[in-house]
Amino acid sequence: MSEAESLTAEQLSQVLDVVDAASVTDGVAALSDQTLSHLHGSAKGDVGEDAGSIHLLSQHGKEIVGYGYLAAGVGELVVHPTHRRRG
Repeated sequence: MSEAESLTAEQLSQVLDVVDAASVTDGVAALSDQTLSHLHGSAKGDVGEDAGSIHLLSQHGKEIVGYGYLAAGVGELVVHPTHRRRG
């Protein structure tokens, strides 16, 4: 697992793919609206009030398969459905 203060465009794209896959499989939003808003804002270079947030990335090879977001003592986590239950 790696940690980053910001995401590259490629990382963001992969994270959003994980979020979409999990949301479709689970039938509910994988992340809160606030976290999704922050992700989309970071794509525009708009750090906003979530400065100091941390992105956690779990990868299988070069593919991001899990994402965690920590800010102000709150965290969210999503794992791609095809990579769940693997220990």
